[in-house]
Amino acid sequence: MARRFLLVGLFVVWPFRQGQVMQLGFAAVMAMAYLMIQSQAAPYRSRVDNALALSCSFSLCVMLTCCIFFKYT
Repeated sequence: MARRFLLVGLFVVWPFRQGQVMQLGFAAVMAMAYLMIQSQAAPYRSRVDNALALSCSFSLCVMLTCCIFFKYT
């Protein structure tokens, strides 16, 4: 829930204007931090559920990183 609040709520409204690279950078850093915490905690009972959650978090990190690269080009 905190990840969604940060990525959707806080980073859209404050402290950056929409469309800045800084906004994408902080969102990518937060997504990567969440990915590391999630990989260490393994919050689900099933290994398949943990693998699915990790792959979704990893794809979010890759997507945000690609957005940063596309913004600079």
